[in-house]
Amino acid sequence: MKLEEPPEMAPFQEFLFQKYAEFAEMRHKIRPTTSEFARYLKVKHTSLDHWLGGGREPDLANAVILAKKLGPRVYELLGFPPLYEIRDPKLLFIFNIWEDLDDDTRRRAEEIISEGGRRTTGTR
Repeated sequence: MKLEEPPEMAPFQEFLFQKYAEFAEMRHKIRPTTSEFARYLKVKHTSLDHWLGGGREPDLANAVILAKKLGPRVYELLGFPPLYEIRDPKLLFIFNIWEDLDDDTRRRAEEIISEGGRRTTGTR
């Protein structure tokens, strides 16, 4: 009886399995659950199961979430254009909390940006 070769994995799927193995090593576990890995990545575990199984690939919104934990290579593997790498800690902070800000705070931040960063009230 001849053993069959396992099906070839897509590059992103292979990358994700590698990151899953690194996560297991980091947690000192032989095999953490995919739910634990999904919580770490901040994605739904059902989505992660689909990606690991090769049934689907993440959309851009999920690619951004994954890239925060797994690095910008996610974009390349999924065929998305690379997004800016933010190195300024203040900008990175704003990027990371943007979704949590209320509409008024976002609108004010956008006004400040469109004014070229000049403060119109308060002192420096």
